[in-house]
Amino acid sequence: MTVARNVDGRLEVFAVNGNGVIPLHVWQVQPDGGWSDWQGLGGPKGLDTWEVRTLGPGFHEL
Repeated sequence: MTVARNVDGRLEVFAVNGNGVIPLHVWQVQPDGGWSDWQGLGGPKGLDTWEVRTLGPGFHEL
């Protein structure tokens, strides 16, 4: 699991599902506010290592 901060201060959490296969993310709907529902990211499965890069306002790369 890893956490990134969006430019507006909202946090975004990246993780995998219970069997460690499907990448997921959840984000704050406003700074210091509530959270969205978990959403699948698709893409690579079975990742052992996570790194999140901020590419620009509101854009992260996993």
